[in-house]
Amino acid sequence: TLFPYTTLFRSRCPLLVLRGADSDLLTADTLQAMRQRGPRAQSVEFAGVGHAPTLLHGDQIAPVRDFLAAP
Repeated sequence: TLFPYTTLFRSRCPLLVLRGADSDLLTADTLQAMRQRGPRAQSVEFAGVGHAPTLLHGDQIAPVRDFLAAP
């Protein structure tokens, strides 16, 4: 279970979670439950990607760049 890490989702700091849609470690249901614990958390899901996106392609880099550039 990933729920020991849900305290991160209660933080007042912005949080971005990147999830590969084909991940067998971080399920969509688990991510949804985690996000419900912290509404400031944002998430991006990448189709056709396993657990950890490589961030080597523009469509994976852009959400991170935009998140970091946001006020």
